[in-house]
Amino acid sequence: MQFTSIQDIENYINTQKGQQHILSLDNVQTVLRHETLRLQQYLKEELQSYFDSYKPKVYDRTGNTVASIIVGEPIYEGGLGYSCEISFDESLAYHPSYISEDQPKGNTIWLLNSGWRTRRDSVRSIENFTSFQGTNFIMDAVDMFNRNNPYGITVTIYKDDQEVSGHYSYGQHI
Repeated sequence: MQFTSIQDIENYINTQKGQQHILSLDNVQTVLRHETLRLQQYLKEELQSYFDSYKPKVYDRTGNTVASIIVGEPIYEGGLGYSCEISFDESLAYHPSYISEDQPKGNTIWLLNSGWRTRRDSVRSIENFTSFQGTNFIMDAVDMFNRNNPYGITVTIYKDDQEVSGHYSYGQHI
């Protein structure tokens, strides 16, 4: 339906079909929660698709990385604004380094999304070990979500309180 005036919008809102499309404050939280769970499912599917693409030879997967994706409760931000957060349980998302016990734990969510390069890559490049270009599974999931986004929900990606929406390769924004 296309509206050419405020009167067209008012006339539509006054119909039964128009009333069904109005989000009231009573159901905004329900819709936001449902849509956030839908985005969470896309994240899990994209990540699982990558995991299904190969079987590791050196370690067994625990399922913790996929399980680390958690959805918070909708929060009222004032006015007509609400937000809902998808985050990652750090106790499940951080894993010890395979290279050495003296290395810091790595956030597998971010490493799998954005990729990495190590100092060893310049000496002996081994894809998926000394370097990994990244899957961009987070933005791919957001893109899937946005293709069917009837409520016009805006998704913004943050890491360490910095907006990082976009695509990455080898840890670099592209």
